[in-house]
Amino acid sequence: FIDSALKFQTELFSEMGKQGFMKKEDPEIMAIQFYAPLFILLMEYDTIPEKKDKAVATLMRHVEQFSKLYSVE
Repeated sequence: FIDSALKFQTELFSEMGKQGFMKKEDPEIMAIQFYAPLFILLMEYDTIPEKKDKAVATLMRHVEQFSKLYSVE
């Protein structure tokens, strides 16, 4: 659940860096920085369906900020 997700994201961020879509930073660290908040949100809200809107809003803010940090402008 964790290892395969991090492996996939590491490979994805590495390739996106090579293709010029993302900054060429350490793709393994980028994967950890991206995935850890997703994992926390899943653990916190998975069993609380009435908090889905809050979880989705937080997820969207996370993705937007990650993009600001690592996307090539």
